[in-house]
This record gives sequence, C-alpha cells and structure tokens, in this order.
Amino acid sequence: SSRRAVVDFVDVCVNKDTNVPVTARNGLADLLQQVCSQFDWRLDRNRPILLNRDDPIAEAINNTRSRAFESLVNFGFWIRRHLPEDNLPEVTGIIEKRIANDAEIPLTRPERALLGMHFGNLCALDRDWAAQRREIFFPRENDAVWRDAFGSYIRFNQPAKLTFEILRDEFECAIENLNTLSADNDTRKEFIERLGQYFFAFYLWGVIPLRGDGSLLALFYTKTNGDRKRWAELFDHVGCSLRNCGRNLDKALIDRTIAFFDWRL
Repeated sequence: SSRRAVVDFVDVCVNKDTNVPVTARNGLADLLQQVCSQFDWRLDRNRPILLNRDDPIAEAINNTRSRAFESLVNFGFWIRRHLPEDNLPEVTGIIEKRIANDAEIPLTRPERALLGMHFGNLCALDRDWAAQRREIFFPRENDAVWRDAFGSYIRFNQPAKLTFEILRDEFECAIENLNTLSADNDTRKEFIERLGQYFFAFYLWGVIPLRGDGSLLALFYTKTNGDRKRWAELFDHVGCSLRNCGRNLDKALIDRTIAFFDWRL
C-alpha cells in the first residue's frame, strides 16, 4: 500500500490541474524509476486480482508497477506542458530498461497490455522512438502478447492518422488473422467491432480505398461474412457518428460517406 501511495502521489503532482513546478522533475523521475522497476509480487508471481475476468488491462490498472507506467506517461506530458521541446529521457530510459531482452524483471502480460494501450501517447511524446520499437511493443512471435497489446490499443484509443502510419502492418496482421481473434469472448468481440470502426475512419480520411487492393474496410467485410452482426454494428456506428457531427460536415466527407452507403446497399 505504501508503494501505491507513491504512485498516487506522482499522479497528483503531474495532473494538469495541479500547479507543481517543473523543478520537481528529478525527484518525481527518481520515484518513477524505482516503482517501475521493483518487484511486484502479484505481477511477478502471476497472482491476478480479478480471478474471473481475463482482461489484462483490468489487471494493469489494479497493480502498482503497471499503474506506474501510466504515471510515467502522464509525467512525460507534464514535462511537455512546461518544456515543449524536451526529449523526455526519463520516460524513454525507464521503458528501455524494462523492454530490453536482458531486463532484470521481464515485462508481464498486464504491463505489455498497458504499454500497448498507451502506444499512441508514446508516439505523441516521441514518434521516432516509439516507431523504432513497434515490434517490441507488439511482438508477433508471441500471439497472446500481441493480442493483449494491440487489442488494448484498439479498444482504448480513437483512430489517428499518425499512429496508423506506424501501425499499418499491425492492422493488416489483425484483419488477416481475424478468425483467431473471434473466439466467444466479450473482449475479443469488442476488438473486432472497434477494428471495423477504425477502418471506416481511415477510409473516410482517404487513408485507405473503399474497394480493391489495399482496402482494409472491404477486407473487414469479407472476413466477418460469417458474423454479419458486425456489419450491423458498423452501420450503427456510422449512423451515430453522422448524427453527432451536425450539419457542417465537410462535403468531401459527405461524398465519401454516401459512396460507402451506395457500395453497401
């Protein structure tokens, strides 16, 4: 409980509504260095807090060391509010030590899921650094870890062009292997539903075509042909998005949306 109190203290200090001066940087970084790298008996002995729920993110936010990674990301944004051009060596340095092949304490499943969830934030803090380590954050040689990490990114982030450019290979991997992700599990069903929403957004922005080669949206429909409820869910998402955007939608977006409905109808 004392270590959790330290993490809670750091969270309060780096909160955007708390006026803590940047001179506290070294002290907070030292606390994060320790709490992100110390033994955590639940994580390291695989003692889940939630016995009847297979959700690594739920475990991550209920364990101290994995929660500390989230505090580390918030620490990075706190520094940037004070020093917009800072290269954040504390954030990248602490993570580097934990993701290294010879790390003293290997990353656990909840930690990997949480880092995957925050990959977009890490790109916002240091795009080049995050892009160069994409394969470490999303290791395809380990199916279970890849599903945890990329699934958490999909479930807890909004579509973004910046991260799509970096993660396009992961999106293609996900849709090509959709059958292995479609087990009767609520978390995986949410992953598939969100995947369709991502592909529609990328199409709407002109990042991917509606049909033909390179259309992840068309491939999504092909891969979910045996579970057409996913088609209805995507229609519902598009309808709700249109309702919420008001009457000032850009004409190019209107035209692309109409083309989508014409194609489907």
